[in-house]
Amino acid sequence: MKLNFLKIGLAGLLGLGAVGTAQAQQKLDMATPWGGGVMLEYAARGSAKNMEMTTNNTIKIEVYPGGTLGKALKVTDTVAKGVAHMSHNWPGYDWGVDKTAILFGGFAGSMEWDKMMHWVFKGGGQELMMEWRLEKFNVAAIPCGSAPRELFLHSHKAVRTLEDFKGMKVRTAGAWAEIAQKLGASTVILAGAEVYPALGAQGRRRHRVGHADA
Repeated sequence: MKLNFLKIGLAGLLGLGAVGTAQAQQKLDMATPWGGGVMLEYAARGSAKNMEMTTNNTIKIEVYPGGTLGKALKVTDTVAKGVAHMSHNWPGYDWGVDKTAILFGGFAGSMEWDKMMHWVFKGGGQELMMEWRLEKFNVAAIPCGSAPRELFLHSHKAVRTLEDFKGMKVRTAGAWAEIAQKLGASTVILAGAEVYPALGAQGRRRHRVGHADA
């Protein structure tokens, strides 16, 4: 499974604390790595609407597609630097900064969804995630959704055994980048918004391109 988290910059978090007593509606910007589809339209915008509702609409959240406010794979930096107040993101995209991301992002050997949910909400996972985000990235984070186990691969070539990975060019992110390399593939790190255009372009050039996370 994959966990998505809402990340809020410290300045944005303090602002949200005062929102309940504000007379005028406060506008907050939400950065995302998503180019469209269910992750942008349902997950990110759905989370934004829920937050607006819980503040009695005293805040208004503008959700931006990946690449609008900064690089799609650097959304955490976008929030930490104050370019956006918050983000809807996947911790796996921060694997290159700190490999602890695998514990909270899911995929690549993580627990099944029900066990993951119990750990996050009843076993202290949520508190550990907040501590990690504050210490390593200077942003606060709360869980705001989950996705089922990955579809694993969209490919121009059938992959039935681990040997089939050898020589493939595989789009991936997070821990899968290291795993795919050890299986003999060359990896391309792309945000989700850039996957299908890359598959189409590579297909026209008769290359095989894989996809190892949503």
